[in-house]
Amino acid sequence: MKVTLLHVATLIFTGCALLALSPRAGAQSVRVVVVADQVLDGHPRTHRELETVAITALAAKGVRVVELNAALRAQQLAFSASLQAGTVPNALTVLNADAAVSLRLRCDKSANAVMGSKLVAYYCVMASKLVRLATGDVVHSENVALTGHGLNATMAVQSVLDARIGAVLQDQAAHWLLRLAAADRWEVDLVLTGLSDRATASALCSRLTELPMLEAARLVVWNAGTAKYVLSGRGKLALDQL
Repeated sequence: MKVTLLHVATLIFTGCALLALSPRAGAQSVRVVVVADQVLDGHPRTHRELETVAITALAAKGVRVVELNAALRAQQLAFSASLQAGTVPNALTVLNADAAVSLRLRCDKSANAVMGSKLVAYYCVMASKLVRLATGDVVHSENVALTGHGLNATMAVQSVLDARIGAVLQDQAAHWLLRLAAADRWEVDLVLTGLSDRATASALCSRLTELPMLEAARLVVWNAGTAKYVLSGRGKLALDQL
């Protein structure tokens, strides 16, 4: 890929250092963070079984899963609520990942003494939503009903996690990977340092949108002189001209 854009940037603003310019055309290169929570009989669970199963299932499909740091992990319940509502939390940015998959497993008892046995039945619904962090676009949203059985609530939910969740997530991932890998649309990250202020970074974003091969340029991160932009366009010809 040509680097004409680098010369344009340095001509507009001197003293800018290029840290990264990387195309993200393949879906498998997209960084995905898993935000999972469970509700059992109306009460939140702090266990990480759903997250563990999800990471294993998505990794098997070639998804690059990244984990939240300790500070962000403490906010998982709030993140889950926001993402399920289709809103990207302010604390989650493209510095953490490219997309977030929110998983909420809600299970309630549906039957006691199934067929005269000691087993109880639990009806579960897993709500999944994949959101692009840079744009807030919802790439995939789906609710799946599942039933589990066990000698108690924990065992019944575990039977759903062990036998059903992984397969469901892999099937869903196959669909949203295709959407992420849309051949005619691409995005490129551009990170610049040494910018004097946010106004300068915003002005540069406006100049970037004037490049004929781009459909859009967005300033997605500003932090103490460092700016990260997401440049997007359509078609291989436009990407080759960049």
